Amino acid sequence: MLAGRMVEPSFTVVVPCFDGAAYLEAALRSALDQTHPATEILVIDDGSTDGSLEIARSLGPRVVSLSQPRQGPSAARNLGADRAQGTFVAFLDADDLWLPDKLERQARVLRAAPEVGLVYTGLHRLYPDGSLVEVRARPPAWTIPRLTLECPLLPSTVVVRTDLVREVRWSSQFGSSEDWDLFYRLSQRCRFGFVEESTTRYRQHAESLSSRDWRAVLENARRVSATIQRDQHGLAGERRRRMVEARLQAGAAIAARDAGSGEDLGHMLRSLATWPFPAPGRRRYRILAKMLLQHLTPAGRSPRRPR
Repeated sequence: MLAGRMVEPSFTVVVPCFDGAAYLEAALRSALDQTHPATEILVIDDGSTDGSLEIARSLGPRVVSLSQPRQGPSAARNLGADRAQGTFVAFLDADDLWLPDKLERQARVLRAAPEVGLVYTGLHRLYPDGSLVEVRARPPAWTIPRLTLECPLLPSTVVVRTDLVREVRWSSQFGSSEDWDLFYRLSQRCRFGFVEESTTRYRQHAESLSSRDWRAVLENARRVSATIQRDQHGLAGERRRRMVEARLQAGAAIAARDAGSGEDLGHMLRSLATWPFPAPGRRRYRILAKMLLQHLTPAGRSPRRPR
């Protein structure tokens, strides 16, 4: 695509799936119901054993199923990007949902600014009780610098130019936080566009990776952060490195607490020792006080519902 030339965007939807039968049909129907129809919908079955592949095949010829031995979501997304016929790849996780005008709204951004290589949107967090919490997208002037601290984007909200995501590929060396790694590297290569309002419903449920193994999530995020922080230098770089480590340790503390692990207090203390100042998160001292109270009151230490 030539910068500045008006080209009608077309979309290949790539859905990585491993044992996603519980939610896959709803996700695929939300992709099929788009007001701007996708060129194709590719389900990349990553070695499922629960009938996911049969569900994908039951939804008609617009859904194309590809299979690979279990390799993880990054490899599945890369396979989908390699096979894509659309000018943009729209990623959709198998347990998420799109609103009907999701692709249309992103197409409008791309028509207005053909030089943009990635468009993200706002989202709603969908909880098991059916409640929704809206998270509006912030503009690229905030989002791109923020990628040095954390990942404010979710794959299911993003479309990326196909030639870019074939070159700047999803990494399989991380077991999680691979989206943070990819979006940071893409931010160094292309312009971002955004849709402020929600177009996506992101499921929060107990089967999520962060709920299953918070220690692995912490370690993978620290590895991704280390690759990003290599680009940050001087005192500002050291400040940013400490802020990121404090944020990751605080997240691990909350995950450990919710899992009923006694490691929560140690992680929160490490967070505050690494960066004792208000950012990132003024709530850390209040959370620390509650954790101390829970440790002093054993009856208060019980596993909590994952957030």
